[in-house]
Amino acid sequence: VADPPWENASVRRSSRYSTLPARQLLRLPVSQLLDQDQGVVLLWITNRERLHRFVHAELLPAWGLRHEATWYWLKLAEGGAVP
Repeated sequence: VADPPWENASVRRSSRYSTLPARQLLRLPVSQLLDQDQGVVLLWITNRERLHRFVHAELLPAWGLRHEATWYWLKLAEGGAVP
């Protein structure tokens, strides 16, 4: 499971944690660390379209991976309401 510290305006404004430029992730040797026959990577990304394009067109191929499924995380407000 990978939850990279993606750059975004909210974090930049709050300075809660340091972020990492997306292109730096290309340097991670994921294909060397993962069992190519049985490995699975779950990658959390934000909803920015530019980031989705980067992940699908550059990051996954660089890591020797292919996209298999998309899961959505729906945040609910207190009491279960959709904000």
